[in-house]
Amino acid sequence: MRFSYVLSFFLFLFLASSCKDNNEVTPESPLFGVKWQATTSKVNELGSYTFTYKPVKTLMPSFGLEAFQLGRDGSFVRYTFGPADEGLTILGTWTSTDEQTFKVKPTDTKYKEFSLVIESVQDSVVQAHYVF
Repeated sequence: MRFSYVLSFFLFLFLASSCKDNNEVTPESPLFGVKWQATTSKVNELGSYTFTYKPVKTLMPSFGLEAFQLGRDGSFVRYTFGPADEGLTILGTWTSTDEQTFKVKPTDTKYKEFSLVIESVQDSVVQAHYVF
């Protein structure tokens, strides 16, 4: 009987130590190398929008298009609409300031630097918001 308690305890420790936080962004994360298109948005506690993104192979033009792609090599692409509602692609590079925040520097200097904050990452859903 005592053996089963000890075995259960060690099994619990093993499982607990092998669990990974879903919000942790690692090089193996499904976040990288995928075009993520916003499907919904909501106002967050900061007063900005948190977008829910899903992976797409081809961007679907729609009013309020918002999409991004982070490359493992430090490249960044943001797909959005310009001032006249035309499609706008902003290229840049990113650096990671922590496990969830990516500071983006656009290659075109007319755009300001901004941060992309990843709130959660799963295989087919990303939740994130921008800080300008």
